[in-house]
Amino acid sequence: MLLKKLTANNPRSNDSLELPLDDISAGFIVKDIEGLGPVKATLSSSASSNFDGAYFHTSRREPRNIIIKLGLDPNYSTTSVFSLRSQIYNVFMPKTEVKLEFSLFNHFTNEYLDLEISGRIETCDPSIFEKEPSVDVSIMCFEPDFIDPNEVEITGTAVSSANDHLTFDWYYEGTVETGFFLSIEGTGGSHGNNGFAIRKELPGGVIQSMSYFPNFPDGDFLELSTVDGDKFARIADVNDDTTSILYDLEVSHEWIKLYSGINVMTVRTSGGGHPFIVKYNNRYGGL
Repeated sequence: MLLKKLTANNPRSNDSLELPLDDISAGFIVKDIEGLGPVKATLSSSASSNFDGAYFHTSRREPRNIIIKLGLDPNYSTTSVFSLRSQIYNVFMPKTEVKLEFSLFNHFTNEYLDLEISGRIETCDPSIFEKEPSVDVSIMCFEPDFIDPNEVEITGTAVSSANDHLTFDWYYEGTVETGFFLSIEGTGGSHGNNGFAIRKELPGGVIQSMSYFPNFPDGDFLELSTVDGDKFARIADVNDDTTSILYDLEVSHEWIKLYSGINVMTVRTSGGGHPFIVKYNNRYGGL
């Protein structure tokens, strides 16, 4: 993937700034962009007096610090160094929020991939008295993933408990794990009980599962989200009124996530035949 363009949008001022990497006609030269690779992980562990080394407990990835280094090249007939700096200030004023959109080009498929990340402006530091004026911008992105805004949607039909061997293979293109939204319709009728379960097979034979056994009526939907910061389990009726079933949901191990590559899943209801929809966004740990 080749990075072709960066677009910065400030939702407060409603200003935007396009920064093509191969076109300096607007007066902006993208000299460098730091902080686009995978961020550092913090590992938590504890030592024991009984053996060498330590026990691993957990890990998490740190916030992302993106630093954009811009050179200024006015044509002096329609722009000046001051006017170029003013355009930068309108978008990159410290403490304000900014959304960055990176446009990448795949030479093999001739397709573009646009990824987004949001952050807060930490510094916007101009070099005013140098022969070649420039501005360095530092942005802290507290959620470090680059996200594809184009939502992926998968449809299918749940199997019955007698067909647990029938699985769905979902290929996830992102490079870091993501949660998903699942909606499954209660059909009742000849299927009887609308108990629900979703199961994922992990390497090594480990099984993760989430299940809900009580009925939900015809026309209602069971909605499940495993997205960090927006997890829920609820029943939505025909009037779009929702009732939480979070405390009736049985979770084995942890909330199910999608990981890079093929994810082997089973979606099951009593009697089978219930249509479902899965939605998620691809997330990338680096460009």
